[in-house]
Amino acid sequence: MFKKRSRSKNTQMTHSVFRLAADGKSEKAIARELGIFLFEVNVRLNSFNEYYPTRSVNENVKPGKLFDALPQSLIDAFKEAHVTPRQGEVLYLASRGWLNKGIANLLEISTRTAEVHRLNGQAKIGARNVADTLRFVVKAAPSLLTGSKSPECEL
Repeated sequence: MFKKRSRSKNTQMTHSVFRLAADGKSEKAIARELGIFLFEVNVRLNSFNEYYPTRSVNENVKPGKLFDALPQSLIDAFKEAHVTPRQGEVLYLASRGWLNKGIANLLEISTRTAEVHRLNGQAKIGARNVADTLRFVVKAAPSLLTGSKSPECEL
């Protein structure tokens, strides 16, 4: 009587990450197998650990360690602009479409703190809005463009 709804691609990817982590694969192996960045694997595993604190998919995922999983070119660009690691995490998540509330939940900070980190980080990189932040992130790490044939594209 009821039609089974298909899962979104995002949900399917998250479930794939959980399944592989539960099988004992490392974050790097999961990222390689699914063709996503290590940072995104950590974000998905961290969100699982947040909702199920007694059940851990992977013990190596810790809040505040997501910055180190960003592409090195992006880390270097953030450091050059004097962006703190927390501001870098918030800016990256904002550039990927996350709202302040979701970022706050993920990073275990208040919504207002996430907003302040985003605004201070944007000021340091010279961004006026999320679109400018996205331009900065993609210019610093062109490999983040999924499906792009030429990573040197100008924005």
